[in-house]
Amino acid sequence: MKHVIPAIVLAFATPAMAGVELLHRLDDPTLFLASALGKQVNVRFSDEFTAKHFDKADFDALVVSALPDGKICFFGRGRGIDPADSRLADVARQEEGDICVARGDVS
Repeated sequence: MKHVIPAIVLAFATPAMAGVELLHRLDDPTLFLASALGKQVNVRFSDEFTAKHFDKADFDALVVSALPDGKICFFGRGRGIDPADSRLADVARQEEGDICVARGDVS
């Protein structure tokens, strides 16, 4: 049975690999992201997305809130992602309190 790693960024727990992170593009069709729903993940947004929406690309401990077709949504108000921020107007879901971005814009 093929097992797919559901995490976006993984830090291995073995002493020899401590601190090593693997970055996975979320538009990779082999990833099974449903198991990441409701979990905290570390995220890196693409340079193009970051230039338009944020002052930095990397965010730690965002919560995956939904997986609409071709997108991934995150809660992150306490982590610097505020859906009320005018720079996020095109990706914010005010009612849900999260943002949804194309999977190609996230690793």
